[in-house]
Amino acid sequence: MFAPPSPSARRRSDPVVLALGVTWLAWMTVPYLLGLLWGDRQGLVYAGFLHNPYDNFTYLAKMWQGYRGAWVYRLAFTEQFSPGAPLFLFYLALGHLARWLNLGLLTVYHAARLLWGSLLFAALLRTVREWFPDQVWAQRFGLALSLFGSGLGWLVFPLHPQEVPPDMGVPEAYPYLAVVSSPHVSMTLVLLVILLSWPWPGPTTAGRKALWAALAALLGVVYPFGVPVALAALGLAGLPAWWRRRPWTDLPRALAPDAWPMSWQRGLWIALGGLPYPLYTWWVIQRDPLLAAWNAQNITPSAPWWLMALALCPALPVALLSAWRRWREHGLFPEPQHGPSWVWATASLLWSQVPLALQRRFFVGAYPPTATTVTWGLTTWPEARRKRGMLLILTLSLPSTLLLLSGHIVLMAQGSPVLYLYPGETQAFAWIREHTPPGAVFLSGFESGARIPAFTGRRSFIGHPLETPRASEALEWVEAMLCDPGSPDEKAQAVRDRGGQYVFLGPRERQVCGGEMHPPAGQTVYRNAEVTIYALP
Repeated sequence: MFAPPSPSARRRSDPVVLALGVTWLAWMTVPYLLGLLWGDRQGLVYAGFLHNPYDNFTYLAKMWQGYRGAWVYRLAFTEQFSPGAPLFLFYLALGHLARWLNLGLLTVYHAARLLWGSLLFAALLRTVREWFPDQVWAQRFGLALSLFGSGLGWLVFPLHPQEVPPDMGVPEAYPYLAVVSSPHVSMTLVLLVILLSWPWPGPTTAGRKALWAALAALLGVVYPFGVPVALAALGLAGLPAWWRRRPWTDLPRALAPDAWPMSWQRGLWIALGGLPYPLYTWWVIQRDPLLAAWNAQNITPSAPWWLMALALCPALPVALLSAWRRWREHGLFPEPQHGPSWVWATASLLWSQVPLALQRRFFVGAYPPTATTVTWGLTTWPEARRKRGMLLILTLSLPSTLLLLSGHIVLMAQGSPVLYLYPGETQAFAWIREHTPPGAVFLSGFESGARIPAFTGRRSFIGHPLETPRASEALEWVEAMLCDPGSPDEKAQAVRDRGGQYVFLGPRERQVCGGEMHPPAGQTVYRNAEVTIYALP
């Protein structure tokens, strides 16, 4: 498959790259089409998501706010009201776009997902062609591994199923996971690939500096955690070259920006463009008590370091060995010809172990540079050994990818309530959109509370473990209002005192209460075979 074609074939479109492109498009679309098809057959309604739908529900809730004209985000999974802040601008902008085009939010969401997934394919294709202009086998292997490769999490998962390995649970690090997850993750990878993997030959012009700053500003808005990872990669890449110039002999001159390595010069403009928005949002969040409470519980720890490293194997050890051999042949730690791609994965892995509440989010884009560096190292291997190495790496790097896909298919075939809506819920959501004010607050169980803001744009008392401030307390209170015996009138007053206006009772609430509910008193304003909605007095 990866044998180089004839010179005449090189001038035509590469059939292997074309096949990878078709496979990539199928990867982005076919599981979702299966979800629609199997939902119809089972009498269910496909909610529209595959991987981690609860996070995707929050993205739809943000799009609803943009659809109504907002450029500040207010927490939708709580009854508490705050002035909001200019957060999640990517999804607010998609909501505005849906209104301008008069399209449904899910349509715009998936159009953005397909667009940025396609651009990610193009960005990675450009990368391998720039790195290996005369080695078609390397272009093919590097592209295939970058797109569909993963780690050895498939070895750990059967032994510890409660511990989801990073190569099955961190979409920011793997293209194959990013494009079935969320559009902003694919956009993040596109921006990082351009900034860190594409070569930038020639002098650093003013236009190039402005481009770096603009791309970094986009990165800071879409995924702020990508900016420090990019800066760390650029800093590590340039440090050895700067040190080899013996800076201690003329330190003032060595510290001047025009004497910096190219990586540092690029990093300067990326810092100028990429850091202002993340710093501003951090300041805004600290000034808003509700957002500060949300941020305090917004904890996403990394897996143990050995599991993070395993999630990049078997590619990582081969990449490190290849880089070491290159360094020994061409001088100790030369500044890489193609930018800091070779240390991007290292910077991401190091950042993911810094003791911060959001450390896992720094494990961004770790796999594509690992795949590129592996391919770069294989170019020095004898042909027979190289073919065996490529086959072994692909064989070990694909099972997690296939296991993830099979898991999605099993859940869809089973009609999982995580991925599907009950018909009565969709009918009730349509009624809510037509007959309740945009700021209405609904009391419901956690599962319905996750879906009401996503499919109606209204607010719920609880619906996301991170975006509901003091979520554990809120969950306990909500379940007491729905399930515990007590005065319905007193419950209604308690819900009203906290801003609630409606009670949503459906199949998910009956499961929470074990079939016997004791909701607050109210007037029935909507009822179908599965859902009842009360308006509180």
